[in-house]
Amino acid sequence: MLKMMGITIQRNNFEPNQFNMKKLFLSGILCLFGILHLSAQANYSLEQLDLSTSGSNMNTYLMGINNNGFVCGFGVPVGTSDTIGFVITPEGKIIEINDNITGAGTLGIKAVSINDDNMVLVNYQDASGFSKLHKCLVNNDAVVSHSNIPGLQQNYVKAFHMNNKGDITGWYQSSLNRWLFVLHDGTPPAGFNAWQAWRYSVFTPPSTYNYFNTMGGAMDTNRIACGFYIDGSLNKPFLYDETYAAFYPLAGSNWCQPYGKNNNGKIVGHYKNSINITNAFVADPTYTQGNYNSGQLNLTSLAFIFHTDSIYSIARAINDSNEIVGYFLDPVDSKYKGFIYHPNRPTYKINGYDFAKHVWKMNNSSDAGSPNSTDSIWSENFYGSFDYTTTDPFANNGLPLLESFITNDTSITNYYPNSTFGDTNSVSWKEFMTEIVNSDTYLSYAQSSNPLLSNTYRYLYKPAKFRHYIHNYAGSFNGYCYGFAATSLLHFKDDQYLNNTYNIGTNTQLNSYDNTSFNAVLTIGQELSEAKRF
Repeated sequence: MLKMMGITIQRNNFEPNQFNMKKLFLSGILCLFGILHLSAQANYSLEQLDLSTSGSNMNTYLMGINNNGFVCGFGVPVGTSDTIGFVITPEGKIIEINDNITGAGTLGIKAVSINDDNMVLVNYQDASGFSKLHKCLVNNDAVVSHSNIPGLQQNYVKAFHMNNKGDITGWYQSSLNRWLFVLHDGTPPAGFNAWQAWRYSVFTPPSTYNYFNTMGGAMDTNRIACGFYIDGSLNKPFLYDETYAAFYPLAGSNWCQPYGKNNNGKIVGHYKNSINITNAFVADPTYTQGNYNSGQLNLTSLAFIFHTDSIYSIARAINDSNEIVGYFLDPVDSKYKGFIYHPNRPTYKINGYDFAKHVWKMNNSSDAGSPNSTDSIWSENFYGSFDYTTTDPFANNGLPLLESFITNDTSITNYYPNSTFGDTNSVSWKEFMTEIVNSDTYLSYAQSSNPLLSNTYRYLYKPAKFRHYIHNYAGSFNGYCYGFAATSLLHFKDDQYLNNTYNIGTNTQLNSYDNTSFNAVLTIGQELSEAKRF
């Protein structure tokens, strides 16, 4: 087991039901916790995104990834056709794209692509059910600007990709057939209009053409697109060179649907394997320009990342580092879940993350399993070497902090596992202490010689504080790694905010803090409370 920034990472064989990544909104940061697959035979890592862990029963679809590490997609509540778009930043923050962006009454909001300018392509429907396109510029925190994309000449459009030149590709449904289209939101190539559409056709002697349903995927910056055409029950892949209006069918599979393409010639999508299951793939297609029968698919299945070829999976996008996003159908709960595949990277890393600077010192993090443990970051003896079961360090009245009217109060103990107080279960008493120390009540009541104020502290404030604290910190939510992870990522993402809120100090190396650091304890505890809320 490895413990990094409070995240437990287990080396094991991957099974979809084990691959559970929890999604927590922590101080505006999306923290991704999960099991990453590390194979002795393959040098790669894998992530899963399951929006259901946020409290809703969702299907999750990842659709795009750029060279900056931004990922986009959409979620669909199970049993509905509603959708909500999102972007995940390299630091793990989620940026929601909803009808506040696309307009009231809009439906089917999907973030389908993100280019290297961090421009997100959004496909949605207006109140009439007609397709519309929108673009959103995002940074590491939010949507910076957004606007509609004009120029669609069809009502039923499925857009899938926008490259760095503003070339938007996909397909639309006409009255009889489906057509590949390109909408140039930027500058079209010489001699082309902003809107272009094509179908693949085969000349059959003596003088007729057979036209096929033609589905467009992504287009690279050389204006070469991938896609497939439907010939009866067959789905045949192709490359399309827009500059020469040339289709190159790719031999090697009679049922293959490419969707994503990078600028190094690789394409991704899904195909049917020998047992008729649809699997994700990556391919290195080749062709000779001008020779329209020279195309070869050169497919490699991605079934190995799921350790079985019986898992339904689709790859939707690939960046120039060959990182791939898509989704698969979990056979355990029958929900779609997103995946991010990192080839040639055996460990998960957050871009720019520095463990020396951004991670809490872990030397005192182990819970030794008993109260007053000297090596536990959550030791009961944090404050003034008091044993809280025998002494209330704030009242200094010879009574324990855990008085009988508190330990017998079901409104308090019902929140606590087994109705038992102690560091070994869940509650961090030293964070509770720091919270009291910082309070005006402590200064006014606990240190007062006025018997009335002292009793107010003892009988009113102290149990009320216990109820508030235990409600937030105890119960089924265990594991202080969430507090560590939240503050570590917050230090990385918004160091100034962390300093302003907790007086940590900008550019402080969190490894310098230990279990006697007041600010560290307060920060971790408060972030744990934030994690508990979601």
